[in-house]
Amino acid sequence: MFKNRFVFLAFLLGAMFFAIPASAQDDKEPVTINLDGATGSIGIQRELQTTAEIELVVGDQIYRLSVPVTVQIDASAVLTDARLAAPVTQQIGMILFEPTGIERIEGEYDKDYTTVTPGSGNVIVVYRADVTNLDDTVLESGYTSNLDAIAIDEVGNTYEVEDRLCDNINPGEKISCEFVFDVPATANLIDLEIKTFARKQFSFAGLDTGE
Repeated sequence: MFKNRFVFLAFLLGAMFFAIPASAQDDKEPVTINLDGATGSIGIQRELQTTAEIELVVGDQIYRLSVPVTVQIDASAVLTDARLAAPVTQQIGMILFEPTGIERIEGEYDKDYTTVTPGSGNVIVVYRADVTNLDDTVLESGYTSNLDAIAIDEVGNTYEVEDRLCDNINPGEKISCEFVFDVPATANLIDLEIKTFARKQFSFAGLDTGE
């Protein structure tokens, strides 16, 4: 009798395992594919390791289990259906940065409750760009470790950003940002260096634990 109950329980667990879809997320690095003249379609074959959360009710007991699963992807997609297309040169870590303009202001910068007054003999230079968040979490652009900017003039001098207008960016969202600099009037700014966080996963599997 006990053996029969065990077999029934095992069968029920197996049935639920296959009936409940797994929410899979690839923990590996993204697949980078370089195609000249992005037309046509592309086929993707990939194996993902993830877990499926299942709930099993036996009598008056509830069992919640995390079951390791393997998801195999074998699909194709038309490149013209891509949600995003941008030059590789615009990608920095988990963002896309697209320069849209630069403005030199002789006087005070005042916009959206942000005011920057130039120092003696200085001018205001504003870099404008569109920033797209490629990550799956919100980019809090107010932190310099997440998004920092350094202006560079034609002779290689660098200048720290004085202020910025750049809201938090949701995953997949693109917003317009402004980076404000207070620099000497003789400086001819031409470039902008962007620093942002980047993430890479490293596997320690199989390494000596030192025990």
